[in-house]
Amino acid sequence: MRDTSALRRRLSLLACIPVLFGGCGEPAPKPTATAAKGKTKPVRTNPPSAKATETDGATKPGPGPRVNAAPPPPPMPTDPDELRMMPIDGDPPFIDGYNPEEDPCVSGNWCGAMDAALAIAPKVGEPQLELGCPTRVIGAHTPSPVTSTPAKYKGLSDKNSMQGSLNQHGTELKRQAGEENVCCYHWFEYCSGRPLVEGTEVLAAPAVRRTDWADLACPAAAGVADALCDAWLADAAAEHASVAAFSRVVIELMAVGAPPALLDDTLRAAADEVRHAQACYGMASRFTAAIHGPGPLPAATPRSPTLVQVALDAFLEGCVGETTAALVAERGAAIAVDPHAQEVLTGIAKDEAEHAALAWRTVKWALEAGGAEVAGALRRAFADLPTASFGPTPEHPHWHHYGRLSQAELTAAVADARREIVAPMLRTVLGGRDRVPPPRATA
Repeated sequence: MRDTSALRRRLSLLACIPVLFGGCGEPAPKPTATAAKGKTKPVRTNPPSAKATETDGATKPGPGPRVNAAPPPPPMPTDPDELRMMPIDGDPPFIDGYNPEEDPCVSGNWCGAMDAALAIAPKVGEPQLELGCPTRVIGAHTPSPVTSTPAKYKGLSDKNSMQGSLNQHGTELKRQAGEENVCCYHWFEYCSGRPLVEGTEVLAAPAVRRTDWADLACPAAAGVADALCDAWLADAAAEHASVAAFSRVVIELMAVGAPPALLDDTLRAAADEVRHAQACYGMASRFTAAIHGPGPLPAATPRSPTLVQVALDAFLEGCVGETTAALVAERGAAIAVDPHAQEVLTGIAKDEAEHAALAWRTVKWALEAGGAEVAGALRRAFADLPTASFGPTPEHPHWHHYGRLSQAELTAAVADARREIVAPMLRTVLGGRDRVPPPRATA
């Protein structure tokens, strides 16, 4: 699937696991050249590992890398679809499908008459115009001109989550070719915690009425089922408990001698979870007259950390759990129509992907320190992953509107995350010598 491929690539870059790129760090920098539409994009080469300095006409090698120097950028991908997604300086956003923000989303290009574009422009206020065309088009119209007059919109998504930006250069080229009053767009369908575990039980705080945890960035939506409030409250409780989970991880990492970078990133992750909890409590409070927040959180019993146990916890709670959470949030944002739900889920998806990458970095460090014992424990843990099951979700007309996945969609996300992301990444960190058994089917 395209979204799992994109998420695996992002995690691999953040965790320095060469599943696709053979390197680590942030994506490669943008090239300096621009490319006109319809022309081949320039192929970039990696810079040399050390600069050369010239003194008195003699070329001397530059200084070696610093101990804490940033890693070199990863090599360029060779797959044409991967290259198509890379950004190029000078182009407007959302052109030809290679903008990284829309990587996991369905996307395409559409050119149509000016009046057809104006009919699907945002209706709030006067649309901004360039070349006589609205700069943005959206799919959230009732009734939808795209579905009622499909001939005018051939090649354009009919989904409510569709949004597009004017391709000014493409429009100019079309008009130069004799197509007057045409407007061209690139569109895409807009497509977001670590648990606190006590033995086999997951701890979470009960919801109580309070105002200081609810991020009420949007007005409450009336007439929405209580199930939406309950679903967002469950997410909020999980995110709130993740703050304690990450705090405990810091202590356990210190007990096994982890490097400072892992400690620093884990503390940052705990702060992310505070924001996630506030956003989810705020979403839940939109659907009820009460404003919710967490009650007292049960205290977790301190664990006796060993290197193997720290690696297993990072793998199960982070590599598996937070990878799945990131994919679920991404897919929720993709189907959400409510702008605030999209914003919340997109932010959660980004942070959870970074937390999953942190877990993979922790596993890599534990493998380097613990060797075969850690590797064997990880293989067994993956083979013994419990089946995932979810209770029935309501057939509510607004369930997808607010980014909630159905029971079947949640089950599919777990299976996709394990099969298409976790399994190949685990195989890579184990060095290819160890076979990774397939995960159990979800139920």
